[in-house]
This record gives sequence, C-alpha cells and structure tokens, in this order.
Amino acid sequence: MLSVSSAALTQGATLAFAAETDPEPTTEAAPEETSEVTPEDLPLAGSSLMACAKALVTDLGTGSSLVEAASFDPVAAREAERAEQVESIVDEALSLLGTPYRYGGTTPAGFDCSGFTSYVYRNALGMELPRSAAAQSGVAESVSLDEAQRGDLVFWGGRGGVYHTGIYLGDGEYIHAAASGCVKIQNVGNYAPSFAMRLI
Repeated sequence: MLSVSSAALTQGATLAFAAETDPEPTTEAAPEETSEVTPEDLPLAGSSLMACAKALVTDLGTGSSLVEAASFDPVAAREAERAEQVESIVDEALSLLGTPYRYGGTTPAGFDCSGFTSYVYRNALGMELPRSAAAQSGVAESVSLDEAQRGDLVFWGGRGGVYHTGIYLGDGEYIHAAASGCVKIQNVGNYAPSFAMRLI
C-alpha cells in the first residue's frame, strides 16, 4: 500500500494554495508623456487650415466670398436694388425740369405727359412703357394714392378713362409734363392724382 508522509502533503497543499491565490506578477507601465502640439508640428494640417480660412474670404468670381454668400439676404438685396432704381428714375426726371410741354412730344425738345414718363423710365432703367397714359396705366397692378411710393407712376382718371400721368416723388409731390407749360413739380393738394402704379 502506497503511503505519503504528512510533510510531503503539507508542502504540496501549501504550493497549490499559493498558486491559486497569488496574483500573477505585473509590470508597472511607464506614465505617458504629453506635450502640446503646435501648427509647426503638423505642417500639413496647418496648411490645410490656412487654405480653408483663405477660401472663406476669397472672391468667388462674383464679387463675394463664401462668408458673404452664406450671409446673403435676398430680401435686403432686392430692397437695395429697388432703392437704386428709384433714385435713377427720380434723378432722370428732375434733370428734365423746365422742359416745355409739347403735345405728342417724346424728347427733351418737348414732352407730353406719357412721353415724359416713357422717356424717364427708358433712360433710367431701360424699361419700355406703352406710349399713352391710358396704356401705361394697364401695365401693372394699381395701388391707392395713400400707398404711393417714390418712383411710382401716378394717374388721373379711372380705368378706361385715364387722361394724365406723372412720377411720384414722395412727401405728397410728383413731377409731370403739365399741359399748362412744362415739366414741373406739384403737390397732390393742388392737383391730386386718382391712383398710382408700381412698376419696380
């Protein structure tokens, strides 16, 4: 019969227990070194960022950059364009003050009412209007005189019976080729138009 000494059993148990309970030896990792990265350390990234920044403010060939295009407001742009057109109309009309009235006249040698408005819109904006006041009154939707704005056409008479036209200057004044003499400015309090029309 095989027999084992108690000393051998005790030694074996001790070794087995130690193997089960002692953790495996570990090696302590060295702390990671950190440092601040500068654009000089990453020349490719730095140059790409610079290229992107430059692209944002570069002219796109349309007079604007990407930054400007992103902030473009079409409503404000349209209002600014209309304001310029209105001033072109008014400036052209005022330059003709004192031009004599001439029935059927369409040039600075002499104007009738619709010849005057046609000439002003053509020279200020390149816009062609019909020849007669009645025909001009039908080219757009009419607005009330209270809603008239600077640069609008103003008319006397009703639909189908329009007989005179001029250009509203604002503040209750308009300019027209008056049959009583010449191109002049008058106030609605003296000779009130019936309605207005906005073409721009």
